[in-house]
Amino acid sequence: MGLDAEWTKGELTQTQLKPDTFSYGKARQQGVHYDYEVEASTIAPYVQGDWQVNDALKITGSLRFDTILYDYDNLVANGTTKADGSSCVNNSAEAVPCLFLRPPTVMIALTIPVPRSVLITA
Repeated sequence: MGLDAEWTKGELTQTQLKPDTFSYGKARQQGVHYDYEVEASTIAPYVQGDWQVNDALKITGSLRFDTILYDYDNLVANGTTKADGSSCVNNSAEAVPCLFLRPPTVMIALTIPVPRSVLITA
């Protein structure tokens, strides 16, 4: 019997200083591409048991329950716009999606029972 635990925190801000460009069908915008913070944790209790069937045969099995918490906080506009929500443009000044896709802020909590192993030794 035991418990595994993990926690991490991260962030990313990615900025392009070069002016807006449109080439190969993609609009690359000047300014912030990504600005987000994320926290993730896993708590996983587990149990393991052995069964000695006879002198020559032993079965070992284990089960683990993974609980995963994921909190992603997007600090700029969602989707494929510029960071301020305005559209990128192509060479004809028509609105087009920007190259980078920024997902919306999301929080996920998930618990999964996971059979970890069954080992038969003779």
